[in-house]
Amino acid sequence: LNMMTAVKEAGLSIIGTSYESMQIADDRGRFSQLMRELGLRQSENRTATSFEEVPILAKEVQYPVLLRPSHVLGGRNMAIVYDEQELESYLEGGVIVSCDAPLLVDHFLEDAFEYDLDAISDGKCLYIGGILQHIEAAGIHSGDSAAVFPPYRSEPAMLEQMREAALAIAQRLNVVGFMNIQFAVQDNLLYVIEVNPRASRTVPFISKTSQVDLVHAAVRIWEGETLRDQGLVAPDDWIGEGSCAYGWAVKEAVFSFNRFVDMDPMLGPEMRSTGEVIGLGATFG
Repeated sequence: LNMMTAVKEAGLSIIGTSYESMQIADDRGRFSQLMRELGLRQSENRTATSFEEVPILAKEVQYPVLLRPSHVLGGRNMAIVYDEQELESYLEGGVIVSCDAPLLVDHFLEDAFEYDLDAISDGKCLYIGGILQHIEAAGIHSGDSAAVFPPYRSEPAMLEQMREAALAIAQRLNVVGFMNIQFAVQDNLLYVIEVNPRASRTVPFISKTSQVDLVHAAVRIWEGETLRDQGLVAPDDWIGEGSCAYGWAVKEAVFSFNRFVDMDPMLGPEMRSTGEVIGLGATFG
């Protein structure tokens, strides 16, 4: 993802989702505008390009705030702060804030359920590999959360909202290949946290437990086959969806705190896990 601009400027052909769509998903201002156009809800958010802006923007979106450096994986240097004193400590911790390295300032949704939706699109139709519901509340990095497939405690109407939102986003961005969306539900309202037009770390988990190889299907899209050609979306539908072949599947993170003794074991928005395992069962319990 960080090489995209260099690849584009070198004149190389990019297979799948376009460079322009990638930029919209990655640019907080343009992405927020897209969400407004589609009628989708986000928590209040701003983008800071200097240290002086951060406290002002934090007041605008209201504490607690989630601070996210852009262009990072694994939640590196992400933090949740509850007041100005905590914010000051965070800014003194070596984080970089500039036009080239903006800091995302989001109002943090406390006590919200979080979801991951993994899908592939051919630009028109969408195949949802699965929707995972996290066990931990929002604020724990998705790589560290236990996640359940299918969602274990969700209203069908809310899941339908997620499907419709995913299709609208995929069609507007003309996603060709993978897409991952992180949702949050607070007080029965659906929020879009972020959209990544790429494969996520849960693709192997979803592929294994649904017995539909999402990587294989995405490559076939890049070779020109639609989702309807592949039989993943019915001829008269726009959305197809996988199901867990084992009844229930749980993804649990693996931690190596006994080897990384200087790492804080308290979970938060910065990823701590070093792997993951699957639990399968006929019942959720």
